[in-house]
Amino acid sequence: MKRFLFKHIADMVTIARIALTTWMNYIVWFDDMNATNLRSLLVLAIIVGPTDGLDGWIARKLGITSKFGGYLDEIADKYYTISLFSFFLLLSWNFRIFFSIDFLFVLVLFIEALLILIYIKGFIDGIDTSPSKFGKWKTTFQFIAIPWLFAIRWLEVQGVDVSFFTHLGLIIFLISTIVCGAFSILNYCQRANSKEKEV
Repeated sequence: MKRFLFKHIADMVTIARIALTTWMNYIVWFDDMNATNLRSLLVLAIIVGPTDGLDGWIARKLGITSKFGGYLDEIADKYYTISLFSFFLLLSWNFRIFFSIDFLFVLVLFIEALLILIYIKGFIDGIDTSPSKFGKWKTTFQFIAIPWLFAIRWLEVQGVDVSFFTHLGLIIFLISTIVCGAFSILNYCQRANSKEKEV
């Protein structure tokens, strides 16, 4: 039993992140967006972010890295980002899509969906789909943008006038996410092209 726990401790951290994300999704989709819930969501988002790096660090430190752990980590990341960005898109949706922040949410979700298809294709074709430095930066920016979004909503619900610079910071993180996501896709295309040349 101890050996099993040791071997899968990093996976357990990832599973805990999936559980916290599920809890967050329950709150955002089925509960009220009052100040108490928004504060809870902000705290949970701040906890979930560092655990994304913690599971990988534990696996490398203890020498227990595995393909399963890598795939589980990717699933946890996509579940967290896609579900919560979808919520914010629906929350703030308006029909002036090209003149509002909603368009950035659409681009983030489009890139995430495209990356999921890339991971599936890479898995089938035996192409390395481990995250590039751009993918890691993309995830970092996303994990900053989500608590930032909850912080803005929490302040607004409490009647605090959120400044232009607060929204500007969010826009910068979202654009950074999109740029890094685009470079992640290009990086994968280069790997796929190299694989074809080897064959």
